[in-house]
Amino acid sequence: MSLGGFFGSICAAFLTQRYEPRYCFMFSSVMGLVMAFVASRLNINLENDGRSHEDSKMGFWANLKRNIREIGEAFKVR
Repeated sequence: MSLGGFFGSICAAFLTQRYEPRYCFMFSSVMGLVMAFVASRLNINLENDGRSHEDSKMGFWANLKRNIREIGEAFKVR
C-alpha cells in the first residue's frame, strides 16, 4: 500500500509537470473507473474462505474487533 502511494505521487508529479490539468484529471478518472470495475469483479467467496458460516455473517463491529485482535497478535510475533 505504501508503494502505491509512492508511485502514485511520482506519476502525478510527472503528469502535472508535462501535461495540462485536464489530461491529468482524465487519466485519474479513468484509473478510478478501472479500479472500481476490478473491485466489482472480486469474488466474495475468496474473502470468506476458511471461515465458518457464522463468522461470515458477523457485522461491522464484530469484524473490526476481530481484525484489531488479530493485528495485536501479529505485533507480538517476532
